[in-house]
Amino acid sequence: MENIYLLPNRYHLIGWILVIIFLPLGLWHLFGNFEFSFLEVEIPWGEQGEFFLPKKENFSNELFALGTLFGLVFISLARLKKEDEFTKMVRLKSWHFAMLLYTFSLIIAIVFFYGFDFIIALAFCIYLPFVFFYIRFRLFMSSLNRQLSE
Repeated sequence: MENIYLLPNRYHLIGWILVIIFLPLGLWHLFGNFEFSFLEVEIPWGEQGEFFLPKKENFSNELFALGTLFGLVFISLARLKKEDEFTKMVRLKSWHFAMLLYTFSLIIAIVFFYGFDFIIALAFCIYLPFVFFYIRFRLFMSSLNRQLSE
């Protein structure tokens, strides 16, 4: 089977640390308007108004979104301690399953959400493929380990 480029196993722990830190902060920002004041930057060319950039922009939302996304990517693409061809096949099937669920989730978001709720639904959809993949992959691998131990 063709080689799959995966991150080293230690990225799995780094990914979990990033998700544990940035996901709650991102949700707090989304639902509670939490921001770090030191991430506020004044944009000299921006003008107040509807069609211009704001004078001050806070980059907390970008930090929280990128931190969560990198964490999920690290968790999903980190190599297992023992990686073989069967594991690669399970990875491929899990990605396929994740993409099917992701497509279904997008269809639900497009049909049932409108206005600002649609934007929030799409924001959550950004992370869904990694979450779906990881859950499916871990469930399949734990099921396999249970079968092998019996």
